[in-house]
Amino acid sequence: MDNAEAAKMLLSGATLAAQPCPYCGGVRVIKDGDAFCTGCDSGPSEGPKPSHVPTESLDEQIQALAGQLASEGDAAKRAALASAIGELASKAESLRKTS
Repeated sequence: MDNAEAAKMLLSGATLAAQPCPYCGGVRVIKDGDAFCTGCDSGPSEGPKPSHVPTESLDEQIQALAGQLASEGDAAKRAALASAIGELASKAESLRKTS
């Protein structure tokens, strides 16, 4: 799942998980009781996908969410988008430190 899809899920009632992904430390979105990771693309009953998300992709996704944030009028949705951006920025920084 990419971050645009995660943002759509958040806007439709999903929530951000309090704990990071157990496989990659990425941001997880919970929808209908299932957790999905934006970092390694793991789903509710599976481990991480083999490919790793490069920091450039995370940066692009942060920019896309920032654009959505700028045009969003609903305060709750703005808060969810801002939180997602913060989580992604933290993950990107963590990946940069380990590379």
